[in-house]
Amino acid sequence: MKKSKYNVAVIGVGAVGIEMLRVLKQRNFPIGSLRVFARSARDIEVDGQKYSVDAIFPEGFEGIDIALFAGTEGEKGAAVTYAPEAIKRGAIVIDNGADFRMDPKVPLVVPEVNAKDVKKHRGIIANPNCSTIQLVVALWPIYRKVGIKRVIITTL
Repeated sequence: MKKSKYNVAVIGVGAVGIEMLRVLKQRNFPIGSLRVFARSARDIEVDGQKYSVDAIFPEGFEGIDIALFAGTEGEKGAAVTYAPEAIKRGAIVIDNGADFRMDPKVPLVVPEVNAKDVKKHRGIIANPNCSTIQLVVALWPIYRKVGIKRVIITTL
């Protein structure tokens, strides 16, 4: 899916969704069009830029290349409810929530550690939680150099 520009959807406008919008802008991600979805339509402002948020609906994923899910998790959450709809319409889903993390058919990817696993996707890619991502990025070079037998971590 190498293109010059991508049609992107960000699903969820809580803290994570807003940060996704920031990073897309900061990194000058090559966006053709951007759609922002949440449970209800409204306008938001992030760092002085206004975004029109649409109420999420299956047909909203038409023409979307990449759908970044940052919304509510669980059996009635955004990714569980709408990821299949996005995939059916041709999008690659990247889920920031826990809904697909333990699914053996969904690659769990930290780009600095196992970027090649992205190619194993069947329409959806998951990422670990924030503390795990930071941990594996730090541990990966140690593991490669000398190995690691065990790590005991507590997060609160």
